[in-house]
Amino acid sequence: MTKKVICVIIGIVFIVSGIGKVGNTAGFSNLIAQYGFGQLQIFSPLIILIEILIGICLILCIKPKLMSCFAFILVFIFTIAFSYAHFKHGINDCGCFGTLQIGKNSVIITYIRNIILLALSLYIWLSTTNDNENISEQKKMLLLGIMLPMIFIAGFTFRLPPSFYSTKADKLINKNIKETFLTDYVKTSPDSSYLISVFSYNCPHCWNSIENYKAFKTSGMADSIVAFILVDTLNVNVESRNIFVQNFGDITHEIINTNEIQRFIQSVPTSFYIKNDTVKSVIKSELPSPFLFRNFIENAK
Repeated sequence: MTKKVICVIIGIVFIVSGIGKVGNTAGFSNLIAQYGFGQLQIFSPLIILIEILIGICLILCIKPKLMSCFAFILVFIFTIAFSYAHFKHGINDCGCFGTLQIGKNSVIITYIRNIILLALSLYIWLSTTNDNENISEQKKMLLLGIMLPMIFIAGFTFRLPPSFYSTKADKLINKNIKETFLTDYVKTSPDSSYLISVFSYNCPHCWNSIENYKAFKTSGMADSIVAFILVDTLNVNVESRNIFVQNFGDITHEIINTNEIQRFIQSVPTSFYIKNDTVKSVIKSELPSPFLFRNFIENAK
């Protein structure tokens, strides 16, 4: 009985995690890029579907030994990936539950939860001896009935990663703005400097960049700042949009559909620093302080 309860607990966590992400597979794909694994974005729907499949199988007691093994491996990989992203890129949001935002931005909670899941999965894996029980037709139909809609939703909310397009943001460095896609969105003067940022209402790293974004203007590092806010018609966070308008409405910004610009950038936030009509830098992370950025630009000369 204890094992069944543990299987149900693990299964619920995996299902909630998967469902939280399946409604915005593109957002989870973007998080993978922020982690530093942009080449793996294409696998984001598969990862989500595997989570849901493991969760359902554990709840229904379908191959518990095998599924607990998969659960252990998956949580272990997630923990290593999150640790790398946290210590390498300063990312605190594991994105484990997607749009549900459970335990959001809490590193301690993330590690505690993962350690508990690892321990429970390992216990079921090692203590279960018989995994050869035949799967009933009812369980097969239930599994199929749940997974088919999940597969459809994951595919519907997925966006092909920018790495599958020809144009990359890094290739714009030291190019004249007229030779880039940016000229279609903003007009510049050769004697001025600009900071052009692309971000999303749903991105915590974008929100963390706003004060530094404004500081580029007040410090004189950029003569003009322009924001392009990506809006996915499938997932518009109305509350976040209202907060932005109420508190940062003075920032020059323009709403742009995600599909229009996704082939040019790999993740949000992405910022372009332009001086003398030349793209001097592409920042594919939280925007740094303009003072630190100035030192970076000077040392790069």
